[in-house]
Amino acid sequence: MTDDKDRVCRSVRAFVEGLWGDESLDAYERLLGFVKTGGQIEDRYPQQASEWLRPLAEQALRRAGPRIASVLDRLMLTVEANKWFLSGKLLLEEVRRQGLMKEDAVSARLARLEAMRKTRSRGPADPCELSPAVGRYLTQLNADPPRGRIDMNDVYHILEKGLAKCYPDDTSATKRQLVQNVIRSIHLTVGDGPFCGDPAKLVQSVEHFSSLYLGVDKATEPINTVLATFLALSFCDISTPADHQVLFSQFHKCCADVQSQVNAMLNDQGLGSLATPEDVNRVVQLYERIFRRYVDDPLWPVFKFPWTMNEQTRLASRLRLRLMQLTPFLEDMSLKVKYGGADPELKRKTMFEISRAAQQLLPEAAFLRSPPYPGISCRYHGGYGFSVVIKGPFYQEGNRPREKFKAMKYFHLGRRLEDVVLRERELIMPSGRQETNHEATMSEHADQRR
Repeated sequence: MTDDKDRVCRSVRAFVEGLWGDESLDAYERLLGFVKTGGQIEDRYPQQASEWLRPLAEQALRRAGPRIASVLDRLMLTVEANKWFLSGKLLLEEVRRQGLMKEDAVSARLARLEAMRKTRSRGPADPCELSPAVGRYLTQLNADPPRGRIDMNDVYHILEKGLAKCYPDDTSATKRQLVQNVIRSIHLTVGDGPFCGDPAKLVQSVEHFSSLYLGVDKATEPINTVLATFLALSFCDISTPADHQVLFSQFHKCCADVQSQVNAMLNDQGLGSLATPEDVNRVVQLYERIFRRYVDDPLWPVFKFPWTMNEQTRLASRLRLRLMQLTPFLEDMSLKVKYGGADPELKRKTMFEISRAAQQLLPEAAFLRSPPYPGISCRYHGGYGFSVVIKGPFYQEGNRPREKFKAMKYFHLGRRLEDVVLRERELIMPSGRQETNHEATMSEHADQRR
């Protein structure tokens, strides 16, 4: 209330000491009170937070009692969900300093916490990172797409041919209505063209995307909204071959980092001869080839423009978290090799798990630019590919169709357009409806799992 730093510091100290004087609370509840308060202090007084909280973390752990490991593991889930990263880090560092857990156990928990912090870090984009095409895109955000040679009659034929396999009957009323709905949405969002694009490539893309959406995803929502959105985005795409090459180089670096981490984990467990660097390289190269196909696909908007440094950091951290899940499996394989020897079946199982982990390169990269807009979900089906679902009636005459589509350009540029998405989201959210920090972050974890 006073904003007097000395008084706030004393108040925090008194509050935490009061927690430990409350006999009705167990160790978890007391530590929960500490990390929650620490999160509030970090938000309000980031410069002083570490200095104020470190001695309180020391006191808290000296009085936490036995079984601190199980209490901390339970606590860290709440710390991660609510972004109370400084408090969690200070507690783990005190655990290390006081020798309450083995060094490798503390290091693993600190590494996970830091990786989680980076996945949740969403700093502003640096204007210096703008490629020429991204700069032009931002300045033309409200303009119609560049003019080309694809008129609305061409769009009709692209849809007819692209949907032919899903609707082999040319007279299908369902197909006819779908095409009409897509064309109507394109008219409402980007006008009537003529648009830029390669009709032959667009036919192939429509065929691939619709086959997956209707055949594998079995989505309950009609395909017309997402198909119209992605076609319209392809007309707005001004990315260049140079942008594509930079993006692929960034993805290649992620692949190299994953290979390096997996090889190090295998060597640590004595499994370097069971799964060799060449084996790991073959797995990762498969996903590089798939990524390249999506970069070249005009109907897949999220892999068109280079990632920002923040996006690269978040992606690397998400992949690191996924690879950490390999540790228990590799430890089990190490014991089996030690006592039973290596055999082809153990190698097959090991490479299968490594492939599952490395496969996350693709969805985690795509999820970086999935708009935080209600009713939109990006999905990856291993062995098949990506699909996106957009729920409910979307582009309607008189209901801000162009503004809604502008928010969908997040698929192209990610957080550079977050303000646009948030403004549109506020207009459709019921008045007064707010998510708590915990609910919002748990929702984000659920989205990542999906």
